[in-house]
Amino acid sequence: MNENEKSEHGRITPLGALLKALGIIIIVLTMLICLVPLMLPLFGVQTANIITGSMTPAIPVGSLVAVTSGTYEKLEQGEIIMYELNGTTVTHRVVSNDVSAREVITKGDANDREDMLPVSYDQIEGIVRFHVPVLGSVLQFISQLSGKLVAFGVLAVGLLMTFTGDRMRQRSWEDEIK
Repeated sequence: MNENEKSEHGRITPLGALLKALGIIIIVLTMLICLVPLMLPLFGVQTANIITGSMTPAIPVGSLVAVTSGTYEKLEQGEIIMYELNGTTVTHRVVSNDVSAREVITKGDANDREDMLPVSYDQIEGIVRFHVPVLGSVLQFISQLSGKLVAFGVLAVGLLMTFTGDRMRQRSWEDEIK
């Protein structure tokens, strides 16, 4: 029996099992962080990174918000929408909805006053369905070259941990005899 065949026999060591499990977790998390935002548009979900504090504490800076279209006539006070204002995307809470004028009044949670201009239904990009703190900042970093390199490095570390953990095996007494 050659040396490669011996290493394939025996049970994985506890440290090997831990390394392999951590490696798999790192691989899965890295893939989820990188791929889920790319897949959400396939299901009609638009995402955006929150870059100002106007919605704190409800939606912290650096959060990723998930937005879908809806029936804007049914918007109620308290719902959060994303809309376009002079080339900028804004995420604020609905204060009131004037169905006859087809517009809503909005306000950022951290702002003292309602927004100066009403938002027409045509400006609304969607209704915020959920947000994930920090993920917006992470994805913004990964969209840059340095972030892609870091993500690739983390993935490589996960693969190396998985491979190394799988190779850490205890030899049985039968292997020792042969």
